[in-house]
Amino acid sequence: MKGYYKIDAIDLWEQYGASLERNATADLLAHPNPKPLLSHNWADEDGEDVLPAPLRVQARDVTLAVLMVGNGEADFWLKYNDLYDHLAAGYVMFFVNEFRRAHLLRLVEWGKPQRWGRIRSTGRVIMRFSVKFREDNPAEDIPNVLIDGARQLWQDGQGDVLRITHLI
Repeated sequence: MKGYYKIDAIDLWEQYGASLERNATADLLAHPNPKPLLSHNWADEDGEDVLPAPLRVQARDVTLAVLMVGNGEADFWLKYNDLYDHLAAGYVMFFVNEFRRAHLLRLVEWGKPQRWGRIRSTGRVIMRFSVKFREDNPAEDIPNVLIDGARQLWQDGQGDVLRITHLI
């Protein structure tokens, strides 16, 4: 599970003992809905006049189903609260390694945790919860560039710097 998902260059599994459920990234893979074009329906004419324009997309909500493992109750709640604090601080860069794509997301809703159980031989606790984000501009392609092995530079499509993340 290591290396699949990163939040601000922090590995979700290594730092928080968390991963996403199967097919949890479906919202990120789906094309965003287009914005409606400008149009007018004249009363004295048939049909509708539509002003042609380049396709623009709407902001979208993304819900991720998270599985989190803790080495006991105390460790779980520490990781759970740390993840919440990180996500609630503002925009986060969510990177899906499989797609090599980053998404700039902000927290909208934090779901209630549901206990999945305890692994008896290890004492580990497993819980599931969902996190809802808003992707304000899903059409924005956010490439990243590694700088000097310790920082990652995130840019928008025009080359403007969005964020520099420290990897160490």
